[in-house]
Amino acid sequence: MALSVFFGAAVPKGEEDAWNAEAALLVRWGLFGAEPDGRSRREAFLDLVRGACGQPVTEAQFKGLLGLGYAEAETRLRAYVGVAVREPVRLPLGIPRDTAFEIREATPTEVARIVGDWGRLEATAVGMQNLDYQRECLDQADRLFERIYARQTSDPGFLAAFGLYALQVGDVTRGREALESATGGGVVRARAYLELARLKLGDSLPFAEQGIGDLNQADYDRVVGLLGTARGQTPSLVGSYQLLAKALEHAPKKPALGDMEVLDKAVALFPGNASLAYKVATLYKRFGYPEKAQAVIARAFRMADTNEDRARLAAFVVRDR
Repeated sequence: MALSVFFGAAVPKGEEDAWNAEAALLVRWGLFGAEPDGRSRREAFLDLVRGACGQPVTEAQFKGLLGLGYAEAETRLRAYVGVAVREPVRLPLGIPRDTAFEIREATPTEVARIVGDWGRLEATAVGMQNLDYQRECLDQADRLFERIYARQTSDPGFLAAFGLYALQVGDVTRGREALESATGGGVVRARAYLELARLKLGDSLPFAEQGIGDLNQADYDRVVGLLGTARGQTPSLVGSYQLLAKALEHAPKKPALGDMEVLDKAVALFPGNASLAYKVATLYKRFGYPEKAQAVIARAFRMADTNEDRARLAAFVVRDR
């Protein structure tokens, strides 16, 4: 695939596998390949990646950072395929050679957490495509989770996994209880904080949502606090920002600009998510920050993947005038 096509706004239909393969090769070449004189191009390549988070890559930008145009880079990539396929990448772990490791059997709680969580995630991935296999995965998770949960364990990692499983199968009461205990125990799992915040926000909002003033200060602070913890952990979840946008929309009082600007990071982290950008821009506009709204829309328009997204974003700009 020509780099001009590869760096285009959208992956050509039917070419997703080819695009992914070229992306893997390009990243491998950029991070681990060497210039003809033996110098690493890693830092220049990382600068290219950072720039791509804000705007589409152009040949001029590519050449300015890596010192070669698309045609020469394509030649280098073709030559690098054999190296990439033949030779593994070896990365040092950064662990002293004399470090001693203890090998032990996993505890029943650890087994339930790891294998049960895998069954839950596998069932999610399969979806409706294979209901028998989905049921098998959930049944396995259920047996493991229930056996340990009945012992009233206080392990935050297990409780987070069980809480997410319980919500997935519709047991909201026990899911909430487990997530409360897991987050109270300081679990490092962004999804646990996000889903508990979602439950809290759902409980706190009135059935007829009006806007500013729907949430009292205590409920608002609790939801925003949970989402703040989620955003501080990895991986970054788009849902953490989407739910924060909803909380800001119903805050006890009009949010200050500083409260709103947390959402700027969302637009930077998920530059191809036109719906998120549209929501953020709408909030900026509603709360009296039209310049910020226009900046969000302009950036999202540059990164939009489809004509439908570009049309929707362009319509926002027209109405704002």
